[in-house]
This record gives sequence, C-alpha cells and structure tokens, in this order.
Amino acid sequence: ISASSIVVLTNFKTQRRAIQSRLDLSHRKGVIRVTSLEEFQGQEADIVIISLVRNQRDENFLAKEELNTIVSRQRLIALIVGD
Repeated sequence: ISASSIVVLTNFKTQRRAIQSRLDLSHRKGVIRVTSLEEFQGQEADIVIISLVRNQRDENFLAKEELNTIVSRQRLIALIVGD
C-alpha cells in the first residue's frame, strides 16, 4: 500500500498540525494525508488512522454521530488511536 492511500483523520486543528509536523515522508513516494472529518466527508481511503484526543470543552466527542462516520471511511483497515 502506498503512502498516498493512507489518511489520518482528526477533528482538532492543533492535533492535525502536530501530526503533520511529526511525519517524515522524505523517503517515501506519495504523501500520507492528514485532514479533518469535515474535509474528508464523502471520501474513502484504503487505510484510515483515526486520531482521537480528549478536549475538555467537548467531552462527549465519542457519543456524537460524527464518530459513526469517521469509522466508516476505510476500505481495508481502520486504526483508532486514543489516549
């Protein structure tokens, strides 16, 4: 699977920037896309890595309808990362 068929989804801009800054893709062809659920709406990828973070202002994130959508964007593998 190429890097271009991998997407990282997160709902927070700060988390998105942190992930993007830590990815070192200089040795790979293609780019792992890091985006928000809103921007990725209606699209799919072979592998979707879902980065969940807890936000004190939004403690019910896991109960929202968006979570149902976020876990249905993968064709092959969904990997959910949380703390």
